[in-house]
Amino acid sequence: MALASIERLDELPGDLCAALRRRFDDVGFDRRVLSVAADGAAALFEGLRFPLARAILETREDPGSRLALLFTFAGEVPEESARDALGPVAGDALVAAGVLVRTPGGALRSAYRVTPYEGLWIFTDHLVSGSDTVMVPGATTGRLVDLMPPALTGGMLDLGCGHGLIALVAARRGAAPVIGTDINARAIGLARFNARFNGVAAEFHVGDRAAPVQGRRFELVMAQPPYVARPADSVAATYMHGGALGDELALRFVAAIPPVLAEGGRALVCFDSAVRPGTAPTTLVRDAMGDPLVDLVLLLEPGLPPEQQAVAYASVEAPDLGPAYAAAVRRYHRHFLAVGAAAFHHVVAILRRRPPGAGGAAPFVHGLSTAFLAGGTSATIDALLESLDLAASGDDALLAAAVRCSPCTRWVDERPRPDARLAPAHAVRFGAGTVGTNRSFEEQEYALLSLLDGCDSVAFAIERFAGTAAAPSDGLRASVLGFVRQGLTSGLLEPRSTAGR
Repeated sequence: MALASIERLDELPGDLCAALRRRFDDVGFDRRVLSVAADGAAALFEGLRFPLARAILETREDPGSRLALLFTFAGEVPEESARDALGPVAGDALVAAGVLVRTPGGALRSAYRVTPYEGLWIFTDHLVSGSDTVMVPGATTGRLVDLMPPALTGGMLDLGCGHGLIALVAARRGAAPVIGTDINARAIGLARFNARFNGVAAEFHVGDRAAPVQGRRFELVMAQPPYVARPADSVAATYMHGGALGDELALRFVAAIPPVLAEGGRALVCFDSAVRPGTAPTTLVRDAMGDPLVDLVLLLEPGLPPEQQAVAYASVEAPDLGPAYAAAVRRYHRHFLAVGAAAFHHVVAILRRRPPGAGGAAPFVHGLSTAFLAGGTSATIDALLESLDLAASGDDALLAAAVRCSPCTRWVDERPRPDARLAPAHAVRFGAGTVGTNRSFEEQEYALLSLLDGCDSVAFAIERFAGTAAAPSDGLRASVLGFVRQGLTSGLLEPRSTAGR
């Protein structure tokens, strides 16, 4: 399917765009339609899911389902039915602008994909269109939106903005100015149209990473660079491939962020990174970042194994799952073997430039293995950064602080068998959306955690712990402070000041 001419989108007047938004909202063409045929293995690949979704939606006569079939699931809808769902005037305008195309059988199909998201409707291309395709909002986009604070002030930069969704959500949440950049001119054209269609104020500029905004600073920078490893014998797709290992482009994005990050500003970059034996992910990203005056935190989860990536990305190249798909699977599989990519991390990189006068220790580099990416929020990141700041402070500040066990934890007592006479082992469990690792505790550690969680200061907890341990508090202070610092940097403990989250 050839790429549609985005210049013709200028033929849609602003009042018609506003009327279409109201129509989409009124008939329920919203995120609920994305759940059609989304269970089980079919949710993984469009080639499996779309035929089922179309079969389901074709049995429904309501306008929302008709529009979902037409715009989201690449179906064909009889022209009369499509006009009933859209309104006759809107239908004429969309045909004239090339958004809707008549088929030989008398139906209409959409030249674009339209994805509802948080009261926005995002126009993108069909994935089979070509190497400059503007990809639909995916799982990584959703994760980054979840990590964006619910209320924003100051400027926001979306690096590699693609369709512009992240920038538009930021503008809706109060950021200003909002700017998106992308090297793909077609992506910028669609992002500009998406801003106009949704009535949101945002700027979009063609250029490599931060080049279009050189000399400017932003309070929030976000990026989801392409991170798929590209076999040498595959055609490069701007929206998908990030280099031979996949993360080379993402590391270049990280390097571009410090010069545009305002004092007190934060950046979030989401990507996959190949595991390099002997090189810690924090070292890899820190070296790429270059700026020693910026804090760096990496939240790491296991990424898809190479075999699953071969299947997933081959299905993007050839969603019909035919011979071209089989050939693409072989290309990806051979490539992963050739470059020695045996495992991957899924990474959220958090960069922060401290405001002037913030004091404290030198900027830190920290990595955490987590279950954060499914369900994580900006409040969790706030609490983590506050915890890391406290852990890096001097002994006096730490002694005066009040800490608590993370409210995201669950504490369990475990026995090797159902025998009440056995003393339980104490363990902590971290669920989805948290930044800690499951572990067990000795009885004394468990008692200390209980005291820290309930006392008004670390110093007071040490005094009480010394009483139970029949040891002088001065002798215990260094070891307890080390325990508290380890808890703060591992997601187990956090300052009591985060209690409002």
